[in-house]
Amino acid sequence: IGGAIGTSPPPPPPPLPLPLLLGDEYDDDEAAAVLTAGVNLVPPAAVVLGVGTLALGLRPRSAAVVTYGYVTWSLLVVVVGGIGSSSRWLLDTSVFHQMSASPAVPVDWVSAGVMLAVGVTCVAGGLAAFAHRDLAGA
Repeated sequence: IGGAIGTSPPPPPPPLPLPLLLGDEYDDDEAAAVLTAGVNLVPPAAVVLGVGTLALGLRPRSAAVVTYGYVTWSLLVVVVGGIGSSSRWLLDTSVFHQMSASPAVPVDWVSAGVMLAVGVTCVAGGLAAFAHRDLAGA
């Protein structure tokens, strides 16, 4: 892998700047839209992380089931809700339904802020619950 014993592999080549990758079609507005679309993924991830941390703090044995169950529920609600008419409150339980379809539409920063707040609150609650567990020292 590294060639002869005792030598290290050569360093990877430096990344190409964005204008060289995109060619003549490079536009600062498009780059900002792509960056905004990437940032749009952070709040739902924070909610899922928060739900998992809270489940780990409260019921460690069921943390994986709760976390993957919430992701599965969110996906099924969006898929099934898109097929027929579903009630608004049911769609609002999905973390994917709360995400904006950026860059096609503008990001809903209020919804993103609420999701970040929920995620941070769940993480804090999970850490506090885990710290108060009666774990025996090694």
